[in-house]
Amino acid sequence: MLASPAVNSGEAVVLRAHLALGNVSIARQQLGIMLGLGVERVICIAQKLDTHIIELQHFAEDAGAKFHVVTGPRGLLGLVTATDELLALADGLLAWPKMAAGLLDRAGVLVQPVEEGLAAGFERMDGQYASAGALRIPGRLVERLAELPSDSDAFSSLQRIALQAGIAQRMIQDNSASNGSWNLVRHDDDAHAAETQWIRLHSDVVGARNCSTNIAQWAVRHVGPALLHAGSGNVIVASSGLLLALLALIMGWFGWVGAGLGFTGIAAILFISAHLLGRVERELQQLPSYYPWRAAICGWLIDGVILVLVVWNGPVNGGQNYLEIVFPPLILLGLSRILPMIGSRNRASSQSEQPNYWRFWVTDRSLVVLVLMVASWAGVLSQAVVALALLYLIMGLLGGDDHGVIPPDQRKLP
Repeated sequence: MLASPAVNSGEAVVLRAHLALGNVSIARQQLGIMLGLGVERVICIAQKLDTHIIELQHFAEDAGAKFHVVTGPRGLLGLVTATDELLALADGLLAWPKMAAGLLDRAGVLVQPVEEGLAAGFERMDGQYASAGALRIPGRLVERLAELPSDSDAFSSLQRIALQAGIAQRMIQDNSASNGSWNLVRHDDDAHAAETQWIRLHSDVVGARNCSTNIAQWAVRHVGPALLHAGSGNVIVASSGLLLALLALIMGWFGWVGAGLGFTGIAAILFISAHLLGRVERELQQLPSYYPWRAAICGWLIDGVILVLVVWNGPVNGGQNYLEIVFPPLILLGLSRILPMIGSRNRASSQSEQPNYWRFWVTDRSLVVLVLMVASWAGVLSQAVVALALLYLIMGLLGGDDHGVIPPDQRKLP
């Protein structure tokens, strides 16, 4: 059994754990870490029961864990037995969950270099180390809390007891506090700074970039915080993309193919933005992994709208039927999806890890629709489709890249 006495510890003025990134409190994020590590009992130290703590209780109990609220460190004595393990997080600690899970998989007191730790607001432990705000210790050590004053800080007391008992110190990764993966949030300014770091960390795109991914990433990093605080997040962004795709079809139906293609390009960027913003939300709330079929549906939807708009632009004349009109754009879109697979297979056979970044632009639907939109206004849309398909065919013969319409769920993380 694991217990957490520091998911939500109290202060005289404000609970640090109630501070939020987006619409997710620090306590909710810490609770996600605890539950991810398999705790069976959560102990919350707080001076009084409020709506925030009740929400935490419901979340923990829905996940199958027992939830207790105590007013001080001595409240742990009747809840933690000698056969238990105790997992504790300092009040206000904001940690990247996967890093925390790796560091807290066995007994230890997490530490960091003293200069970096003090600059981030953590407690000094000695001349060499500062606390990292997390520990995992045998439950038998909790009995020593009875020897301390009732108003002592629970986490600091447990930390000193653990070190005196010879529990090993474990160093967190270098620069974790500075890169946003391990922070101590003490007030609103810290919360805003950590939010910016967190969004930047989890909206990063590994590998080749194109115009759409660059725009989507910029939008998430600048507009994402407001959307997260509003509680809408990636749902409203994806819904906006669906609405624009529908408007694109309506405009194409009335003959405004160029404008419809423009709306389609914006919709493609919105879908990528929703993907990146959804990743940030999942990391904050410790939600299940992203389902790849959602990104696939968005990609196929964009391709379908492009196909319909191009077909509507080509009138049937001179004995030409719809199959002949559909064929060129279908080949164009098909090649844009085949090229990545060709590139992946070629690199696997040659054991080369260097991707051909310039071919990643082939999968950029916003760039494709921009070219087709200009061609539509110039009255040469059909010729532009054939020219692009021929260009893609040549690129396929030279080898492709391994990226899709929406970037894979990968990120550069510490």
